[in-house]
Amino acid sequence: MADTPAFDHMLELNIQLENIIDAVEKLSVELALMSYDMVALRTSPEPLASMEELKEAFHRCHGKHRGEHRTRHRKALH
Repeated sequence: MADTPAFDHMLELNIQLENIIDAVEKLSVELALMSYDMVALRTSPEPLASMEELKEAFHRCHGKHRGEHRTRHRKALH
């Protein structure tokens, strides 16, 4: 009975349902964190300035790192 096509189809549907539930749970956590951040920013705008500075610093460092990685990669190819 375990090898019937209907049973295999049911197992596949169960796996797909579990994957969908996991994705929805992750989205609900992200939404909760986003709403928390919104409340925190509305009550105190100072963190917004700090977050912007951190974001800019990240992009500067990330850009430097990517440039170094590309340079090392090109040297390794030659």
